Amino acid sequence: MLALVILSCSLAADATAVSIAASVRGGTLSRGLLMAFCFGAAQSIMAAIGWAGGAAVGALWSAWDHWLALGLLTIVGVKMIREAFEEEEERQPVVRGLGTLLLLTIATSIDSLAVGVTLPALGTPMVLSLAMIGAVTFLFSAAGAAFGRFLGERFGRVIEVAGGVGLIAIGIRIVLEHTA
Repeated sequence: MLALVILSCSLAADATAVSIAASVRGGTLSRGLLMAFCFGAAQSIMAAIGWAGGAAVGALWSAWDHWLALGLLTIVGVKMIREAFEEEEERQPVVRGLGTLLLLTIATSIDSLAVGVTLPALGTPMVLSLAMIGAVTFLFSAAGAAFGRFLGERFGRVIEVAGGVGLIAIGIRIVLEHTA
């Protein structure tokens, strides 16, 4: 069980960091909760696909998943940096439409597919494993969204640029972890 908790927290780390970065420009409580729900649900769904797909899907997916995550996070990160310099009346929350939310959801849940392949080895029931992964990701992401909004209110554009750079850095870290 401890291994499942640690695994769930590890999987939630990227989603939490992205929640912080995506929320620095503000947003509503409902937008933060929607983002957290999407991240948590996607982590569980991807882990279930990995669990069901077994080693064949895991090996195929892990050959290119890190590059996809880098691409998606870089797109959103560059967009955040560019938008940090817009005029005040043009500025909107980073996650204002389903397209950006979908990109971030995919980018933060890619690793969960590969991890899903290993879940049967933990010896915990599938439903418990998937529920734990989704719940931890939801809770961490919701807290991250609230914290990001707090930072954005205090530090404004500087933290927006840092958030964009942070998203790109997360993508680079994912690639380095997979290619090392």
